[in-house]
Order: sequence, then structure tokens, then C-alpha cells
Amino acid sequence: MKAKIICFISFFLLFTVIFTFGGTAEDTAPSPAYVADCFALFDIDTEYFLIDQNIDKLISPSSSVKIMSGLIACERLASSAEDIVTVTADMLEGAYGKSMGLSEGKQIKIKDLMFAAYGCGYNDAATALAVIAAGNEAEMIELMNARAKELSLYSTYYTNVTGLDDHKMKTTVRDLVNLTVAASQNELFVEVSSVYNYTVKYADGEERTLYGSNEILNKNSPYYCASVRGMNSGATDSGACLINYGEARGKRFVVVAMGCSSDNDTRFALIQNALDWGYKNSYITLAERDDPVGNFKVDMSQTKDANVSLVLSEDLTVFLYGSENKDKLRYTVVTDGDSLNAPIKKGDTVGKYVVWYGNEIRGIADITVSEDVEKSVFLVFLDRVEGYLTGRAFIITAAVLLVSSVIFFLVPKLALLRRQKQRKYVKTRSGFDLKNKK
Repeated sequence: MKAKIICFISFFLLFTVIFTFGGTAEDTAPSPAYVADCFALFDIDTEYFLIDQNIDKLISPSSSVKIMSGLIACERLASSAEDIVTVTADMLEGAYGKSMGLSEGKQIKIKDLMFAAYGCGYNDAATALAVIAAGNEAEMIELMNARAKELSLYSTYYTNVTGLDDHKMKTTVRDLVNLTVAASQNELFVEVSSVYNYTVKYADGEERTLYGSNEILNKNSPYYCASVRGMNSGATDSGACLINYGEARGKRFVVVAMGCSSDNDTRFALIQNALDWGYKNSYITLAERDDPVGNFKVDMSQTKDANVSLVLSEDLTVFLYGSENKDKLRYTVVTDGDSLNAPIKKGDTVGKYVVWYGNEIRGIADITVSEDVEKSVFLVFLDRVEGYLTGRAFIITAAVLLVSSVIFFLVPKLALLRRQKQRKYVKTRSGFDLKNKK
């Protein structure tokens, strides 16, 4: 008896746990709360935010500034990346913060400076590259702000090339996502920003191994993600930031965490979990804009039994968990009726295309007509006649005419009968015809 009670209690507790925390790990998106002030997991191919938190909040860009300065430097210096340059005093002017120890007169390859600046986060290397690429830091900053406008980063403004805190500098996670997508298309920048450590070699034979702070790229770290290819990691007084571009399983993601604490590794765990969840579960595009979804009969057209094709007005994208089968999706077309009335203009919205998984709606897209359909003047006339004959106005008019006709014919008849009755009454009472009285 005691054993049965224990088994029952164990089963009850297991049952409670399952239904209290129901769902698999892949169905539950990692929460950025308490780890990052602002966060986003963005699917590049579907252009959907799978996870977002305060993505439009104005924030300090911190070290993410090096994504913009690095992108421009890599574009301008791609053909001379293997060249050796001599470090000058103006290359080091204004270089504060994390330093690789560059000094005037040192000779180093431009590409080594890129690995140091954009992979390992050294500010003196980033400042030197700004001078090499644009002539001076001020000119580089102008180029950076101009590129921000070109990329529609309307909430972003730069005042330096390294990311040192400045109350005038600002950005948003949404802008950082768009910037990272653009930077991911530059192979040189992706290459130099994808290292955790790198050994630079000076022309005089001196070597120095540099280290970054992005544990996602550290092969010896429990947070290592083999799918990640750059982009940026760093910390200032405004907080730590971590921005990565990941590509695996035919999917591409940008993940951004801003305003994190630099005292622990929770931001790395968050990025790792978010990417893993994104690879397993994501939005998929089922159909594209202008894809046909059916035909509809068109009444009142010039052609008998006319039909018009219905097409999607936008790409149709749905979210599926990794455990779900795309073949189980079902589709319905929702319109106001079974047919349309001409005239119809191409692009007119006539309904919705709805995608279901079980009893849950997963996607909705507007349906439009694919071509113009002119109306038939004769059919419109007949339709109006029919509408009038069956309408209230005709019924009222007919009733008025009927009553008027009755009155027109009945009233005179009644009056005549009344006069005849009066004459008969007079003759009967007097006994002689009054008209012949003398």
C-alpha cells in the first residue's frame, strides 16, 4: 500500500512538472531579460526579428562603432591589405583605451592592424587605420556618418572611430542589425573580425599575440559557436556589447546584445542559446509576392464567365518550431463572397490568405487581383433595372400607382351611383318627376 502511494505521488509530481513547464527546449526562446538592456535575434533571409527587446531605444554604440569604421577601412584598403606601413605620430593621436602598444616608427602590415583593431578590439590600431584609410580621423568620422545615412541608420551618429563613450554618439539595436548585415557582405571585414586571438608580426621580426573579448569565438571556451563569423565585442562605461553574425543549416542570423554587464559571462550564454534556438526554429517563406493562390469569377464583365487570378500582395512567411512539419500547414482563402463584380483594377485587395498549423494561425497575407477587368455597360444596365424592379422604390411607386388608379376609377363610379340613388329616392317619395313639375 505504501509503495502504491509513493508511485502515485511520483507520477503526480512528474505530470505537474510536464504541464507546468510544458513544451520542449526548442519551443522556448531564450529571454534576454536581466542580461541585456537591448537585444535582437534577426533572421537575415526572412528579415524577421525572432527575438527583440528595446530595439528602438537610443543607446551608446560602445565598441560597435568599430563595425562601421572597420567596414569603411576594409573597403578602402582591400587592395593594399598586404602592404607594410610605418606608424606615424598622427596615427596615434587621440588613441585612448585598449592599446596594442603601437609606437611611432614601427612598421606593420595593414592586415595585421585590421586583425588587431576589428578582431581583438585594440583602439590604437583602429585609430591608425582611420588615418591610413581616410587621411585623418575627422575625415573617417564624416565617412562613417555619411554611410549611416546611406544604410538608413537614422538613429545613429558617430564622433570617434573606436567607440569610447561620448554623450553625442547614439544608435539603436535596429540600426546595429542593419549595419551588421551590411558588414557581413564584406569578406575582408568578416575575416578579420572572426578571431579571438591573433599574432601580429612587425617588420623588424617582433611578434605579439593579441586577445579579444568575444568568448563566442574562443575555441577553448564553453560558449564557443563554430557557426559565428565575427563581428564585435567590447565594453565601456556604458556597458558591454556583443554583436555576432552566425551562419549554419542554411540560415543566417545577426544577434545583438547591448547594455550588458561585463562582470560575468551571461551575455555569451545568451548569444549561444539564442543562435542555437534560431537554427532549430525560424521563419520560413512559403510563397512570394505575386504568387497565384486561386481564381475568382467576375460578374458584370464584358466577357461571359470571366475569371481573374488572385495573387499574394506580399511574401508569405510563417514561424515553425524545429519539431513541426511544414507539410501539416493548411491554407484558406478568405473573401467577402464567391465572386467579384467588375470593374476591377489590378492590385485591388479582395481578401486574405491564411496559413494554419492545427488551430493556430501562423501567417496572413493580403490577396489582390492580377489584372484589370472592365465592366459590361449592357449588363450593368440590366442589373440596375433588375435592382430597381426588386427594390423598395419600385414597390412604393407601384403601390402609389395602384392606389391612384383605384381612386381614379372608383371614386367617379361611386359618385355616379350615389347620384342615381338620390334620383330614385326622390321619384319614389313624391310620386312624380320633379324635373317635369310645372
